[in-house]
Amino acid sequence: MKRAISFVLALFCVCSIFASMPYTASAESMYIRKIVSVVYDDSGSMKEGNGEKWAYANYAMQAFCGMLNSEDQLYITYMSDVEDNPKLVPPKIDLTANGIQNSVNNIRSRTKKGSTPWAAVETAYNKLLQAKDNNPNTQYWLVVITDGDFDVFDKQKMNDVQKQQFLDLEFSKFAQTAMPNGTHMQITYLAIGKSIFAPQANADLGITPYRAQTASEITGRMAQMADKVSGRNRLTGNELKKIDDKTVQVSSAAVPLLNIAVIANSSDIKVLDAYKINEKEEKTDPISIARQALLNYPNFNDLNGSAFLLGDSNKAIGSGTYRILFDKPVDWSKVAILYEPALEVRMNVSLNGNEVKNFNDLVNAKSRDKVKISCKLYEMNTDKEISPSLLPSGTTYHLAILENHQPVKESTGSEMALEEHELQHVPTTLKGEVSIPGFSPITYVVEFTPVEYIEYGISSEYKNDVQSVKFNDIGANTDLQLLFRFTANGTPVTDPEAVKKLGATITAKPDGNTGTVEYAEDGALVFTPNATSMSSADKEAVPVEVTCALPDGTSATATYTVEQVEYGITAEYANNVQSVKYDEIGTNKDLQIVFRFTADGEAITDSETVKTLGATITAKPDGNTGTTEYTEDGALVYTPNATGLSATAANDLEVEVTCAIAEGTSATAKYTVLKENYGIGATGVGGQAPKHTLYENKVGVAFAISTESGRQLSKTEVENGIEISLDEVHKDFLTEHLVGDDGVITVVPRNPHQYKMNPWSWLWYWKYYFFDIPDEDITVTLNHPFGTASGVVDVVGAPIGFMILNVWLPIVLELFLLLLLANYIYCVLKKPRFAKGAKLYVGRLRYDAVNGTHIIRDFTCINLERFNKIKRGNGRLKFKLEADVVRAGGIRIRADYSGCILCEEYFPWYRGCIEPYDYDYAHLNTPARIQEYFTGARNRRLEIEEFAPTETIEDDGKRTLRTAGQHRPKFFVVSDGGLTEVNHHNVIQNGRIFIYTNV
Repeated sequence: MKRAISFVLALFCVCSIFASMPYTASAESMYIRKIVSVVYDDSGSMKEGNGEKWAYANYAMQAFCGMLNSEDQLYITYMSDVEDNPKLVPPKIDLTANGIQNSVNNIRSRTKKGSTPWAAVETAYNKLLQAKDNNPNTQYWLVVITDGDFDVFDKQKMNDVQKQQFLDLEFSKFAQTAMPNGTHMQITYLAIGKSIFAPQANADLGITPYRAQTASEITGRMAQMADKVSGRNRLTGNELKKIDDKTVQVSSAAVPLLNIAVIANSSDIKVLDAYKINEKEEKTDPISIARQALLNYPNFNDLNGSAFLLGDSNKAIGSGTYRILFDKPVDWSKVAILYEPALEVRMNVSLNGNEVKNFNDLVNAKSRDKVKISCKLYEMNTDKEISPSLLPSGTTYHLAILENHQPVKESTGSEMALEEHELQHVPTTLKGEVSIPGFSPITYVVEFTPVEYIEYGISSEYKNDVQSVKFNDIGANTDLQLLFRFTANGTPVTDPEAVKKLGATITAKPDGNTGTVEYAEDGALVFTPNATSMSSADKEAVPVEVTCALPDGTSATATYTVEQVEYGITAEYANNVQSVKYDEIGTNKDLQIVFRFTADGEAITDSETVKTLGATITAKPDGNTGTTEYTEDGALVYTPNATGLSATAANDLEVEVTCAIAEGTSATAKYTVLKENYGIGATGVGGQAPKHTLYENKVGVAFAISTESGRQLSKTEVENGIEISLDEVHKDFLTEHLVGDDGVITVVPRNPHQYKMNPWSWLWYWKYYFFDIPDEDITVTLNHPFGTASGVVDVVGAPIGFMILNVWLPIVLELFLLLLLANYIYCVLKKPRFAKGAKLYVGRLRYDAVNGTHIIRDFTCINLERFNKIKRGNGRLKFKLEADVVRAGGIRIRADYSGCILCEEYFPWYRGCIEPYDYDYAHLNTPARIQEYFTGARNRRLEIEEFAPTETIEDDGKRTLRTAGQHRPKFFVVSDGGLTEVNHHNVIQNGRIFIYTNV
């Protein structure tokens, strides 16, 4: 029993069985992941007696969990949990290295018990449907462990036959349901106890039942389940070699290994190290201890142990020799060592001679296609091919093509190749299998169902035997129709929906020829031409080739002809009107040219057909245009609405209108645009214009241009070509013109010079008014393409009040100022002047009482002509004729006429002669000599006889001084303090002595 339990530990380890699902020729994964959903019966019956069934099953579940890889997914559905919660979602068991021991402990501690609900199986099945995985190698497993009948048996009161039928039917449905990756689940079922029902075995559906009538048989049956699911084999014989009591050696010379599992039961030994050795038995590549879990169940001494996984599923450890070292001596009867080969079968498939890169494409294969397959064995996840010669003897090979699950072509040779096979419209399986003694078969399976091959045929015919259409009729064509009919394997296809599914395409050559496609009730595809690449200019008929083709290349071709039409065009005048006035052409409705068309001599009365001809209208000369419209009777009507005739043209304009279609047919008609005569009228605007306001003038002339019939031209007609001129006198004036909405042209002339009056310019305004502003009226002339006209702006003088204030008053004021200035100049120029050579000799006179004489000091000569200069201080600029008083040597004098001067000193004056005290100075007989005497270096004074005044002057009439004589001139003395009596006579104590002369 203990040896059997070791097999239980390998129950869901990695295996190399590939899923029977289309897959690419180069497998990607080395490890085939398992998604396992377990239904665990924890009902009360499992604990009956001493609880052996419960203990062994629980211990097996611990091993089941402990030996799965982290990449696997495990879900356990306890029946009692579903009984309590019908909506239960089975929890995912933690299989990570850090969480595996806790998951094992949770299984061990499970004590709850309940009934056996069928809903638990459905819950576990639904969980598999929800486990998403896109890898087609992933295997889905449903595992059921139970010792009783399901509750549904009693609820539906089933007999034994019905119970068996129920299980067979339900598990058959489960097995045939596609999993998320497209594969089908595999089912193992362990029925514990006598007379317990289980589904019947079905190798095609992957259903494998096991039975254990007693608790002691549980371990053996679960060992068989492990062999079925894991693909592992236990090492025996020459493959195991005991080096010592702690070391064992494992050998695999030919087959590469994925990993090694070590199962120790009823023992607490541990794996310390694992490694690969070379030929010299030296340690080379170490192997990691990827997983380990301690297993036990209380009160059952033989249910304790541990499970180790050496190496993981991500990298193969390869072929060779390996050693495993334990921590203590080993009872080899309690240890099992298992391994799985790292091999995979790869298949190559060619379809009709072309290699199939993706086996999913085989769903498009058809019956009658030729398929050819071959398989080879590779070390997993590498491109290293394993030669059959390296495999152990007894290895068998099987390559087969199965139809309806029955082999139709097989090969058992190691070359694993099959020649071409013609596919049928039945479920088809391509299967390659290699069976190595001691291992489960390594397989690769591709399943698909070829679609049925159908040989289609297409024929063509003409409806009503019509095989051509006229060019002008093709747009509305309903007579010419091409019918394509289809057959399938010689049988007509008469259902239009079936014909549509064939995916037929229609092409017409040359390009540009098109038509409509519809499906008739009898299954015919009807092509109706409705457009063509032909133009009206083409002369020859156009043959069109129409091809109907199916995606498989089947096709049929029919030809029809598009025939050209001989067209004609005529022109006529509506209401026989052949001319229009220039001024009325924009609103013309009377003059219309009507073009009518014929095809092969027959009138075309359908406007839509006429439009397809692509007729063009041209008018000569350029600039003459009109509108076109199509009438219901098929005529094309041209209505002139604009002309290139100048408004001022001297002659009428003849216009030639041509209607042409692409093939060259045309017709021409002529009409005349009659020129217009115009007149221009001018009127004054704004009244009279005062001449002094012309800078801001608002008075102008208005011009209106009218036709001969009296219509006044609008703004848009007259605003171009305006030229304004003024008369010669006002030619420098500026003009401003404005065109009103009614077409009236208003011209306002303005003086370009503005005269701004201020206190200074006001005096001169009369000059601007009389001399700078013309007095004449302003003549304004309009030169326009429609003619010439002149108008007058009435210029008038300023009002009398303005004239008095701004013209006459400044003139009077300016004349007054001018007279005043002239008088001033006269006064300045006529003012008395000192005579030429006029001099004034002045000195100081003091009485010497000791000697009884007078002394003259500081006698100087002053040239009086310097006072004739017109400058400040001379008094010459004052507005008066009388000369101003000036000081000459302290004597106040002013010029007078006739060479005289007027002395303005205060009276009295004293007049007398000078007599030197010493007659040796008798030669000092003139003022000049006295002056000369004083200019000497030593002479500072002149002593004279006592000055005896001969005359006292106190009369204003004697203020006039004339020039003195040459010899012994008379001197005048002005006393500074009057007279002083000395020796009984009056004496001048101090004074100023002076004489006026021109010598």
